[in-house]
Amino acid sequence: TSTIPFARRTCCQIIAIEPVPEIFTVLCRNVSDNGLANRVTCVQAAISTAGDRVQMILPAINGGGGEVGRPDRTPSFTGHLPIRGSVEVPAMGLAEVLRAHGVFPQRVALVWSDTQGCEAEVIETGRSLWAMGVPLFAEFDPTTWGGSRGAQTLLAAAATSFSRFIPAPALIADTAAKSRPIAELAAFSRSIGSEGVDILLLSETFGS
Repeated sequence: TSTIPFARRTCCQIIAIEPVPEIFTVLCRNVSDNGLANRVTCVQAAISTAGDRVQMILPAINGGGGEVGRPDRTPSFTGHLPIRGSVEVPAMGLAEVLRAHGVFPQRVALVWSDTQGCEAEVIETGRSLWAMGVPLFAEFDPTTWGGSRGAQTLLAAAATSFSRFIPAPALIADTAAKSRPIAELAAFSRSIGSEGVDILLLSETFGS
């Protein structure tokens, strides 16, 4: 639902990262069926700082809603969907994935992240990209952060690497939407409730 549209609407090379084996199989098949194997590299891994292997907790029904298992938090879908099971998957940092495929930070146009509560890890392990001005478009869903401690970790990571942000609804309404200072991100996160929203994070060096 993201890789194929990105590939069709751009001429970019794409690295598509998906940890859950069954979804990874679908990803690879879709890339092949759409004749995009020459431009899309599929990588099975979770973006995490918890070691080279992690457990993915899988909900029933929503195959794409798997979350990295953590000892200090329960999955965000607890109480809404039953747990279908878990699976151990490879784990890597974002910059590590790119290095493994010979991609230098200055060659990256955009990182798009829907990582079900691992946004802080995406930011922390991609610092070399943000330093080069690479923008990060990320899911921003407080229900997946594991409470106030997880929220503080994510907000601190964002404040360290980025200087501005734009909520996705503002971009949809106006592609020239004005960015907001990163200092307002904490208040913004409290204002969106449990629905969540996507945001575009921009570093000081974006566009330079």
